[in-house]
Amino acid sequence: MYWDAKSLPGLVRSKNEDSWLVKRIRERPELWFLAVADGMGGFEGGEFASRLAIETCYQYVARLVGHGDLPEILENGVRKANEAVYREGIGLFGYPGMGTTLTAALIQGNDLYVSHVGDSRAYLISSGGIRQISEDHSVVGELMKNGAISEDEAMHHPQRHILTLALGTEADVPVSSYREKVEEGDTVVLCTDGLTTLVSSSEILDAIKSKPKGEVSNFLSNLAISRGGYDNITLIVFWVSAGEDPEVNSHA
Repeated sequence: MYWDAKSLPGLVRSKNEDSWLVKRIRERPELWFLAVADGMGGFEGGEFASRLAIETCYQYVARLVGHGDLPEILENGVRKANEAVYREGIGLFGYPGMGTTLTAALIQGNDLYVSHVGDSRAYLISSGGIRQISEDHSVVGELMKNGAISEDEAMHHPQRHILTLALGTEADVPVSSYREKVEEGDTVVLCTDGLTTLVSSSEILDAIKSKPKGEVSNFLSNLAISRGGYDNITLIVFWVSAGEDPEVNSHA
């Protein structure tokens, strides 16, 4: 498997409240965990929420692997992340009002499982082109789902940052989950809205097709920066392959 990732604060935000993780499950080295999260809640709260969500989800999944159905374990991991962020948000020493998106994936062989809350996205790139796996839990996401606006209109919509669901805002939130088949040569992309409000899905596809693997995340994040970079920008690009490429796996 090859992967690359990038996370930048952008040009406007003084703090990067996004978090991300790419990691093998130690007990199952053929199983990969990927996640991105976009925190909210102020200078410290958002960063803490996004990091807590990913760490909680990963630890739950790693602990339960081998003791149940993988997609169910991943979905419950996102639920556990919500509980953790919510509990910290209402605690005495927490950050009131904090929350985060979370899009997490498991990849094993030809199986891809995704669970998410919020508007951070999961894409699948295959010979048929690029397809958004996840559905945005946002005002513009609902408009796009109903065919009321196009992707380009959504990128410029004045309500594009208004979420309908986020982790940590309620004691329990609905989690959306998806199962996909992947083949060698396919690419999975997880990213926050700091990228997708400035870079279209067709541009993501073009970059993956035309750029060397080790340059894709840099190119796409810099493209968002060149267009204003008004939010934190985070993306993971994961190429499905039977081999390894240590030169591409350059981010810890």
